[in-house]
Amino acid sequence: MLIDSHAHLDYEYELSVEDLILEAKSAGIETIIAITASAESLNPVACLAEKFPNIYHSSGIHPHDAKDFTPEIFAQVKKYATRSKCVAVGELGLDFYYDHSDKATQFHALEEQISFSATCGKPIIFHSRDAESDTIHFLKIHSKEWNKSHSGFHPGVIHCFTGSKNLAEEALALGYCISFSGIITFKNAEDLRSIAKDIVPLDRLLVETDSPYLAPIPHRGKKNHPAYTRIVAEKVAELKELSLQELASHTTANTKKLFRI
Repeated sequence: MLIDSHAHLDYEYELSVEDLILEAKSAGIETIIAITASAESLNPVACLAEKFPNIYHSSGIHPHDAKDFTPEIFAQVKKYATRSKCVAVGELGLDFYYDHSDKATQFHALEEQISFSATCGKPIIFHSRDAESDTIHFLKIHSKEWNKSHSGFHPGVIHCFTGSKNLAEEALALGYCISFSGIITFKNAEDLRSIAKDIVPLDRLLVETDSPYLAPIPHRGKKNHPAYTRIVAEKVAELKELSLQELASHTTANTKKLFRI
């Protein structure tokens, strides 16, 4: 059985959430981590986790929405993070590809959230795009603070990894896990496949969909579904020269350990 370690279930799909979950279950996905990205998603995502036993959730603000990161919204993030089915702080991070929030604003939102993670003991889910040096800088800050009280537990995961070999090695050295999405099936993702095969060890590897984005081949260009976690896992298993069952056993154990579920 597999876990989709990162999906946005509060977004618009052609199926109901109930049907998405049933579809995922039929494909062998036992659990889904539903991700919060904005203030508007905090309550809907938490409610989904309360409604469905195989759904857990995060609490945090995406770098695109850092411009809206006020003390009031941060208070809401903290409130939802205390819920029993909240397993992580995020999706947080840095994104310099788009200009939705300027760098200083992103830095502020990230600093506040990684400090909170180290305090509350829930790992981070980190989004990084075109921001590798700053990402490493903040991962070092977070891991140092995290290890003061939570040594022995992984401080977080770099989700939907698309970075360089250097970023992967730096993140792994600091204790983070790395998660691969449907991008690993794309024709132009040879470097990423090499990192999955040769750099990321089995005990630090997660799989995800980032639904409804980044549907893997053969569904590219359509909305992604948690059920397609299986396709991602099949590709990673191929790269690691493992059976799907063996790969699933490792990634499921890793996800449960990271998020303590």
